[in-house]
Amino acid sequence: GKFSVHAVFGELPTKKSIEKVRTWYPVDISSEEDKSNVIEIPFKIGGLTLPMLTHNGSCDEALECLAELLKAKYPKGFTPIVSCGETCDALGYGQDMLDAMNQEDGMLYSHKSGETYKRYDNYATDRLLATINKAKSGIAPPVVLAVGGGVNGNCIGLVAGMTNCDFIEVPTTPMHYNDAVTSAKKAFSLVVEDKILSKNILGCFYLPQLAFCVNEWLLTISTANAHATVGEATKTMNMLGVANSMVGANDFRNITGAVEFASDFTKILEEVEGFDNLVEFIESSATLKKKKNIISIGKKIAALRDTTPEQENARSNLVSGLPSSNRNMSTKEKKFKKVFGSVPSMASLATLDSDISSSESDSEQEQNDDLEALMQERKELMKNFRASFYNMSTQKKDSILSFLTTINREIVCAKAMFLAYSDPFEKYRALLFEYAHTLGHGVEAFANDLYLKARKCGVDIAPEALRLHGQCVGMAVLWAGEMSKNLGKLTGEGYTLHQSFPYLFNRNNGFSFGPLRE
Repeated sequence: GKFSVHAVFGELPTKKSIEKVRTWYPVDISSEEDKSNVIEIPFKIGGLTLPMLTHNGSCDEALECLAELLKAKYPKGFTPIVSCGETCDALGYGQDMLDAMNQEDGMLYSHKSGETYKRYDNYATDRLLATINKAKSGIAPPVVLAVGGGVNGNCIGLVAGMTNCDFIEVPTTPMHYNDAVTSAKKAFSLVVEDKILSKNILGCFYLPQLAFCVNEWLLTISTANAHATVGEATKTMNMLGVANSMVGANDFRNITGAVEFASDFTKILEEVEGFDNLVEFIESSATLKKKKNIISIGKKIAALRDTTPEQENARSNLVSGLPSSNRNMSTKEKKFKKVFGSVPSMASLATLDSDISSSESDSEQEQNDDLEALMQERKELMKNFRASFYNMSTQKKDSILSFLTTINREIVCAKAMFLAYSDPFEKYRALLFEYAHTLGHGVEAFANDLYLKARKCGVDIAPEALRLHGQCVGMAVLWAGEMSKNLGKLTGEGYTLHQSFPYLFNRNNGFSFGPLRE
């Protein structure tokens, strides 16, 4: 442990700290019981019940539901610190979340995205820590909300853990919901010159008080994300099978949570039609065009937002730890002041287009009016995007929602079987969940290095050539099966079934490395 800390930070003086550990209190979700559009996924880790909710209603309904749950937990108010990457920021998810919380103060913290930026200098900035300290000194405690994928949840969760902040995870990808949340592991990687030398080398175990999934937000995932979800699941499918059968009960009789959380992975196989319909929706030219337009507007918003004069004042005040008061400010000024505390995203730095450039003669009021107009335009575009989903046939629409709900539920239950009453630091049974990961991590690191070299050479990478962690794991499951066959350990029908899991969901070549080789 000391070596990795030294490698990142250099030599540090010895320091001891004493802190009384508070009792962990999750968000009370009893008010959502028996609601038809809210689904609770049962999960425990180390004997603690982590509430996990999937909201199948509209985005506005879901965010209103979350806001009410948090207001009930923090009756005197709280300071929402909404962390999101570039894409979620451009789609407006971070701003929507901050607006929905409707608190007196808050912060939208936008940052660079991806495994390459899973590092301390991208997350633990002076500005963010000053905002947290300011909130801790008042009556509205800071609540960190991770809106985005698993990398965002991992990293901002570590910041929440280091600063002892309450933490809420709001996944916008299935893997964040069913994989990153349930591991409770929050970590930075060791990255030097944009090259990942060691993944998740510095971290902690830290539970969110609530995991809240807005299913409408999952509609904007990429095809790679959809396949990554299935790829990560294939290793667990092969490991557990039908745990709630008589054979499964016998196989896992020595696992304390096996009966309470017994999963049935054949249910995921039955949802392949919903998966294919989801990929078809994601890849349709109409969907891609609408999403591209939304992100384009979002980048303009980020660029204009991060070049406003008010931002510079907010930055200097925040870094000094003395943010200016919100009193005597208009509602619109308060709204944008929350945003100006964030760091410039890569989107804003890369899209200073002529139509949004901020001339010195522009007044702050004009800029706020422009921001308001662009945000309203983005809301209308997003409304149109979601309408294209709801205009699908009932059969297709329901199959997609059923696939997302089922795969999340079965993966979470599978993890709860082993984690519900076990030591979170245990390193024996937990290795079962690392099946195929050695191979997967290896090819993932190699691919990330290729992406980095391509960017430095000015080579554009086609979206279909990108391979995420879960996709690499899915391919590694196939390699592991082939190696086991060659060793005579996996033969006949067992081998066929083992290999069939990734192939069943490979109609769109999500587990092929052909595009990457090309």
